[in-house]
Amino acid sequence: SPEAATRAEALLKEAGEPNNPPALFARALLLQRAQRHTEAEARLQQILQVAPRHEQALFALAETQRAAGKRQQATETMKRYDTLVRRRQKLASLKDRLASVGPQPRVLREYGVALLE
Repeated sequence: SPEAATRAEALLKEAGEPNNPPALFARALLLQRAQRHTEAEARLQQILQVAPRHEQALFALAETQRAAGKRQQATETMKRYDTLVRRRQKLASLKDRLASVGPQPRVLREYGVALLE
Protein backbone atom coordinates (compact mmCIF):
# COMPACT_ATOMS: atom_id res chain seq x y z
CA SER A 1 0.00 0.00 0.00
CA PRO A 2 1.15 3.60 -0.47
CA GLU A 3 1.02 4.11 3.30
CA ALA A 4 3.33 1.17 3.90
CA ALA A 5 5.77 2.44 1.28
CA THR A 6 5.75 5.89 2.87
CA ARG A 7 6.34 4.36 6.31
CA ALA A 8 9.19 2.20 5.01
CA GLU A 9 10.75 5.24 3.37
CA ALA A 10 10.51 7.17 6.65
CA LEU A 11 12.06 4.31 8.63
CA LEU A 12 15.01 4.09 6.25
CA LYS A 13 15.60 7.83 6.54
CA GLU A 14 15.22 7.67 10.32
CA ALA A 15 17.82 4.89 10.42
CA GLY A 16 20.27 7.11 8.54
CA GLU A 17 20.12 5.23 5.24
CA PRO A 18 22.10 2.18 6.42
CA ASN A 19 24.47 0.74 3.85
CA ASN A 20 23.88 -2.97 4.42
CA PRO A 21 22.18 -5.53 2.17
CA PRO A 22 18.81 -5.65 3.98
CA ALA A 23 18.47 -1.85 4.00
CA LEU A 24 19.70 -1.55 0.41
CA PHE A 25 17.23 -4.24 -0.63
CA ALA A 26 14.35 -2.44 1.06
CA ARG A 27 15.37 0.79 -0.68
CA ALA A 28 15.68 -1.01 -4.03
CA LEU A 29 12.18 -2.45 -3.69
CA LEU A 30 10.79 1.00 -2.91
CA LEU A 31 12.56 2.41 -5.97
CA GLN A 32 11.33 -0.51 -8.09
CA ARG A 33 7.77 0.09 -6.91
CA ALA A 34 8.10 3.77 -7.85
CA GLN A 35 9.30 2.64 -11.31
CA ARG A 36 12.68 4.29 -10.76
CA HIS A 37 14.39 1.40 -12.49
CA THR A 38 17.85 2.90 -12.96
CA GLU A 39 18.17 3.72 -9.26
CA ALA A 40 16.70 0.36 -8.20
CA GLU A 41 19.12 -1.46 -10.48
CA ALA A 42 22.06 0.47 -8.99
CA ARG A 43 21.03 -0.47 -5.44
CA LEU A 44 20.58 -4.11 -6.38
CA GLN A 45 23.99 -4.18 -8.09
CA GLN A 46 25.45 -2.63 -4.93
CA ILE A 47 24.02 -5.51 -2.87
CA LEU A 48 25.42 -8.08 -5.28
CA GLN A 49 28.88 -6.53 -5.00
CA VAL A 50 29.02 -7.45 -1.30
CA ALA A 51 26.63 -10.43 -1.33
CA PRO A 52 26.87 -12.11 -4.77
CA ARG A 53 24.63 -15.00 -3.65
CA HIS A 54 21.74 -12.79 -2.52
CA GLU A 55 18.96 -14.67 -4.33
CA GLN A 56 16.26 -12.07 -3.69
CA ALA A 57 18.46 -9.28 -5.05
CA LEU A 58 19.22 -11.28 -8.20
CA PHE A 59 15.55 -12.01 -8.81
CA ALA A 60 14.58 -8.37 -8.15
CA LEU A 61 17.38 -7.23 -10.46
CA ALA A 62 16.06 -9.42 -13.29
CA GLU A 63 12.55 -8.05 -12.74
CA THR A 64 13.85 -4.47 -12.66
CA GLN A 65 15.82 -5.00 -15.86
CA ARG A 66 12.80 -6.55 -17.54
CA ALA A 67 10.59 -3.63 -16.47
CA ALA A 68 13.18 -1.20 -17.83
CA GLY A 69 13.11 -2.95 -21.21
CA LYS A 70 16.55 -4.56 -20.80
CA ARG A 71 15.40 -8.00 -21.90
CA GLN A 72 18.84 -9.48 -22.68
CA GLN A 73 20.27 -8.37 -19.33
CA ALA A 74 17.15 -9.64 -17.54
CA THR A 75 17.53 -13.03 -19.21
CA GLU A 76 21.19 -13.27 -18.19
CA THR A 77 20.41 -12.21 -14.62
CA MET A 78 17.60 -14.77 -14.39
CA LYS A 79 20.02 -17.46 -15.57
CA ARG A 80 22.37 -16.47 -12.74
CA TYR A 81 19.44 -16.63 -10.32
CA ASP A 82 18.37 -20.08 -11.57
CA THR A 83 21.93 -21.40 -11.27
CA LEU A 84 22.22 -20.08 -7.73
CA VAL A 85 18.90 -21.62 -6.67
CA ARG A 86 19.77 -24.98 -8.25
CA ARG A 87 23.13 -24.93 -6.44
CA ARG A 88 21.47 -24.20 -3.09
CA GLN A 89 18.94 -26.99 -3.66
CA LYS A 90 21.67 -29.46 -4.63
CA LEU A 91 23.66 -28.64 -1.49
CA ALA A 92 20.56 -29.05 0.67
CA SER A 93 19.82 -32.41 -0.93
CA LEU A 94 23.38 -33.63 -0.41
CA LYS A 95 23.35 -32.43 3.18
CA ASP A 96 20.12 -34.38 3.76
CA ARG A 97 21.73 -37.49 2.21
CA LEU A 98 24.72 -37.12 4.51
CA ALA A 99 22.41 -36.87 7.50
CA SER A 100 20.49 -39.98 6.49
CA VAL A 101 23.30 -42.29 5.27
CA GLY A 102 26.22 -40.98 7.29
CA PRO A 103 29.64 -39.87 6.05
CA GLN A 104 30.00 -42.21 3.09
CA PRO A 105 33.05 -41.31 0.96
CA ARG A 106 31.09 -40.93 -2.29
CA VAL A 107 28.50 -38.61 -0.73
CA LEU A 108 31.19 -36.61 1.06
CA ARG A 109 33.06 -36.22 -2.22
CA GLU A 110 29.89 -35.06 -4.03
CA TYR A 111 29.17 -32.60 -1.24
CA GLY A 112 32.72 -31.25 -1.33
CA VAL A 113 32.62 -30.79 -5.10
CA ALA A 114 29.24 -29.05 -4.85
CA LEU A 115 30.59 -26.67 -2.21
CA LEU A 116 33.42 -25.63 -4.54
CA GLU A 117 31.20 -24.99 -7.56
